[in-house]
Amino acid sequence: MRKNIFLVFSVAVFAMMFVSCIETYSQENNKTNENITVNKTEADTNVLRTNKKLPILNNMKFITSDVVSDPFVNTYFSIAAGTGIAYDLQTNIKNFKGDIIKTVNGDLTYISGGIQFQFACNDWLAINAGYSGGGRLGTNTFTVLSQGISYATSTTFGTKFRISNNKKLQFSGIVDFAYRSVYSYSFYDYIKQAIENGQDSLAKNTLLQEDNVTKTFISCSWAYAPSDWIGFMAIAGYGAVKPLQQKLKGNIRLGGLAQIDFQNVKNIRFPIGISLSARYNSFSETAEDVNNIITYGFSVQYTGHKDFDITIETTYQYLNYQNRIDDRIRSVQTFARVKYYF
Repeated sequence: MRKNIFLVFSVAVFAMMFVSCIETYSQENNKTNENITVNKTEADTNVLRTNKKLPILNNMKFITSDVVSDPFVNTYFSIAAGTGIAYDLQTNIKNFKGDIIKTVNGDLTYISGGIQFQFACNDWLAINAGYSGGGRLGTNTFTVLSQGISYATSTTFGTKFRISNNKKLQFSGIVDFAYRSVYSYSFYDYIKQAIENGQDSLAKNTLLQEDNVTKTFISCSWAYAPSDWIGFMAIAGYGAVKPLQQKLKGNIRLGGLAQIDFQNVKNIRFPIGISLSARYNSFSETAEDVNNIITYGFSVQYTGHKDFDITIETTYQYLNYQNRIDDRIRSVQTFARVKYYF
């Protein structure tokens, strides 16, 4: 009951913020654009920052990343899709007494996709919402039986407010909330319970397990461009995450990103940017029972168009489950993302 009340309250607050943003946006549209009298390069940059509100500091365009959230207040729509694999998964085959009779290697396949819309109410405040889904499946009989089949959908709401900025630096606060529905088919547990309990397990339909998990974070995000070809981003935050069938847990989020925009590198001038990123979480943000997670990322992005970005990002994680010694998963996932700025 309290969880439903909290969800309704969050949606109501988000709706009130949206109405406020619409009113502010209407007032901003009544203002005339300022004349730009600087040189061509700086003029183009100022036009992009003022009209399109692109993630630009010191004439350098920042790369979008799922590992480290950016601090920029702008309006955009993004769509992403990805796939991945958890490799070298060692699965212990057990009999129904729990005794290990064999260990086999296998892989898990991931697939995911999502959309997100962010609306800049004014120069310092933006709100956003998104929806995503994904699934996981074993690649052989043993991993399907031991790991089952799982999929999830997630709805997110958030706000971003600029605290300070200048030509080279921008600093913002971020508040985000996610409501996630998780569905899992555990074939091994279902067969085991059917044998132990007979018709009772079949009548209860214990094959499909469902749970709803939530995530709330308050973070500070920072971007700095000491030159027009190199930039850095960082994020630090604290939140509460509800794991599967457990109580809320505190979660620390720390991350950093470094990138190069070859568009502004002398003798190269090619509209491609690359970045390296890393993020630490004291607990999983996706409801798995895993502590101390480090996510590494590498991105390549096309930066030559003023209206949109195209990004390909690859992430690596090592997951060591707390209560399942046999499950140590190394996963690699790759995402393609298109973000259009309004």
